[in-house]
Amino acid sequence: MHRTNGDSFPQMAALTEEYQVRGLVVMVFKSDAENQRNSIPSKELSHESADAGQYSH
Repeated sequence: MHRTNGDSFPQMAALTEEYQVRGLVVMVFKSDAENQRNSIPSKELSHESADAGQYSH
C-alpha cells in the first residue's frame, strides 16, 4: 500500500465481501527505483485502512 492508493482500500475490502474472498493480502511497502520511500502511507491512512479491513463473512 502506498499513500497514493491507500484510500481505495475500503472499496477493495467491500469487493472481497461481494465475491466471498476469504482474505486480502496487503503487500509490504517497497521503495521506488531510486531507493526512495516518498509515498509511505500516513499513520492516519494506515489506521483507516485497518479499520476498513475489519469485516466479517
